[in-house]
Amino acid sequence: ATFVYVTNRGSNTVSVIDAATNTVTATISVGNGPRGIAVNPTGTRLYVTNYLANSVSVIDIASQSVISTIAGVGSSPLGIGVSPDGTRVYVSSRYGKFTIIDATTDTILTSYAIGGNGFGLAVNASGLGVYVASIYSNTLSIIDGVSGTFSRNISVGAYPIDVVVDPQDTRVYVANFNGYSVSVIDQATGSIIATVNAGKEPQGI
Repeated sequence: ATFVYVTNRGSNTVSVIDAATNTVTATISVGNGPRGIAVNPTGTRLYVTNYLANSVSVIDIASQSVISTIAGVGSSPLGIGVSPDGTRVYVSSRYGKFTIIDATTDTILTSYAIGGNGFGLAVNASGLGVYVASIYSNTLSIIDGVSGTFSRNISVGAYPIDVVVDPQDTRVYVANFNGYSVSVIDQATGSIIATVNAGKEPQGI
């Protein structure tokens, strides 16, 4: 079966939706204020950022239950992503902290400040790059996916709130909430190759 997973911030739950029948088949309780969500490549684990609890819930998909809660990921965690090999989980917090979790032990490998205020997070297909949209600094932070170290910041539009990488691993797209635009970045050079006018206050991408 194919499922869709939705975080419900108001009820502190994750809804499991059967994509074939469009019905909710389970509701899983997590931490306070769930926001970001990511699934590992094998479809065995879900990772949820709990914005008001400053933690990450680890859900076993087979049993549909929380098997671990990871604290210490920074104040107000939002963005979350999993490496292509499933061994690492990346978390960005609203107050500029970036955390790498060992997915085999559910423990924190490293955590440090990257500046700005991290919202959206994306991992490229090769696992070599992690991208964090930082709203108040108007930048996109780049982290080396292998070493886990901060690489650099790229200036984008006003209030960048979300980010995605294309499947071909060539472009990064950033939604600029207050800039009413989308920044298109060449992954190889880290340079902006286009700024696309969007609707008012673009958010999801």
